[in-house]
Amino acid sequence: GKKVFLRSYAGATIDGGRNGPCVTVSGRHTRGTALIGLRLVNGGGQNAEAGGLLVTDSSDVLVDACYIGQNMAQNGAGVHVRNSSKVAFRDATLDGNVATQDGGGLYVNGGRADLNLSWVRNNIAGNKGGGVHAMNSAALVVDNSALDHNQAGQFGGGLFLNGGSTNFVNVRVMHNSSNQTGGGIHAENSVVMS
Repeated sequence: GKKVFLRSYAGATIDGGRNGPCVTVSGRHTRGTALIGLRLVNGGGQNAEAGGLLVTDSSDVLVDACYIGQNMAQNGAGVHVRNSSKVAFRDATLDGNVATQDGGGLYVNGGRADLNLSWVRNNIAGNKGGGVHAMNSAALVVDNSALDHNQAGQFGGGLFLNGGSTNFVNVRVMHNSSNQTGGGIHAENSVVMS
């Protein structure tokens, strides 16, 4: 419930040790929290709700020049955003995260995520959204970013979108795969795309 500013000029690592999220930001009083130049790795665990970063309960976070990789969780192995929270990514990399269910790299449930100059790659979801999974009126903005080499067991290797709105500006979605439909993008339930 507190605003936090964490910056590393040398790429400091926060290792979760597979004991839950590396970092959790919770509550509206966290507005203005920033994570800059960090590595969030080895977070979560097979039955964890989130891996690298959990953002919940109306939080607002900036993730700048961070590497979030090799995390594991049920939903949102890299980053899990929910409950009207917002995350802005700038020059971030979500790489090699594994979700047993949905959202290998990024999972947004009823919140907002802005990806700017960022890279979502090599993430895996057992079900939906290998790279990104957005649902329940989530808002997703992807600007000058790339989603590639992500995999989903069912739908949306690159992105799985269920309702909500999505805005793409100069985005590369390539070399993603799924076992059913939407190797690149799977959208359903009246997604507004622009």
